[in-house]
Amino acid sequence: MFGDLGERFVDRTHDWFEDSAVFPKSCREYQKFIDKTKIQSYDFEKATPMCWSPPTKSQKKVLQTVNKFLDLPNYEQLASPLKLLIVGTAGSGKSWVIEEIVSAFRARGKQSLITAATGPASHLIGGVTLHNAFSVPFLRDENWEDLTAKTTPSEKLISRLRDVDLLIIDEVTLLGAGFLNFINKQLQLCHDVLQPFGHASVILVGDIPSQIPPIGDVALYRDPSKYNKFIQDGISLYLGFKNIIVLREKLLYNLRRKQIGPYDIQVLRSRLEKNVDPDILLNEFRDCLRIFPRRSMCNAYNRQKILAEGMPVIKIGVKQIPSSPQMQDFEPLVLGKGVKVMLTRNLDTNRGLTTGARGVVRGLLWDKKKTPGNDIPSVILVEFEKKVFGPRIENN
Repeated sequence: MFGDLGERFVDRTHDWFEDSAVFPKSCREYQKFIDKTKIQSYDFEKATPMCWSPPTKSQKKVLQTVNKFLDLPNYEQLASPLKLLIVGTAGSGKSWVIEEIVSAFRARGKQSLITAATGPASHLIGGVTLHNAFSVPFLRDENWEDLTAKTTPSEKLISRLRDVDLLIIDEVTLLGAGFLNFINKQLQLCHDVLQPFGHASVILVGDIPSQIPPIGDVALYRDPSKYNKFIQDGISLYLGFKNIIVLREKLLYNLRRKQIGPYDIQVLRSRLEKNVDPDILLNEFRDCLRIFPRRSMCNAYNRQKILAEGMPVIKIGVKQIPSSPQMQDFEPLVLGKGVKVMLTRNLDTNRGLTTGARGVVRGLLWDKKKTPGNDIPSVILVEFEKKVFGPRIENN
């Protein structure tokens, strides 16, 4: 599948140890570096929102709604907090809208708590998971009602939530009625106010039509009459979000609903590689993500790119990886300086090292007793995309 990659003359004769000499000593003493930088954190307040195209009408509507609320006197905001449901498919600009909303609240001196149901989703919007934000313990035999009854917010949690003016919950499609009511109760206790979610405004974000039943909970769209009062209250909280704005990226929206028209087809055909001008393909689409129907086609394209760049690489066979189950099911891994890689498991969700994070290999390091080509690297230095904030090497 990768042919002779890792076995070419340029691969066999490349001096990998000479490459490693340009990196600081701290890289080679990697275990000390990792231990030292485990306590580093990222200041999400300094994150810069990015929008690659002008806001759509629906995005503008969201921001107008938020600004209209923020223009109200404080007593009106406390009496009637903002309850907004933002619905959008992938590519509709939900993450950008969230960043703009947080910026608007921050500009008015208000505090936002940005959360999501999963680690990768929370990282993309510069937030934390709901379990982290609300100190949710691991559910064993309890249900959400039992957990709520026996959970008293700690002083640390109270100090964290007491001054929250806005709670944003992304990927709300993974949230159940029990969990939503648990969040409501925690905010009520921390704000010492019995109105829904305390004094906090709440914005739910997600692709609502795609909700699947949440694990160990009741879906928000269920008939409340079939459940106990705790679940009924959770569903009622969700139904209380009357202000709904749908973000639509027209092409993706139409594709999803199998309602594509002549213009959509024209746009899709214009993106076929054979129909794109070679100069545009080389420049504007050089680093874009490509979609292949089969893995063999993906591997062939990756091999072609490596050959075109002329970069030396190593090929790590599965037999070199200790404790690999069912080795015959794994493919060799081709690595080299400049090769693009993607994480396939969560390593550190707080810093963005989550499944799907993409980066470029900048260096491979081996311990003195190991041999490139025979042993797997001791250290792989990867420059991840800007949304990943972890321990880093500044190398001039």
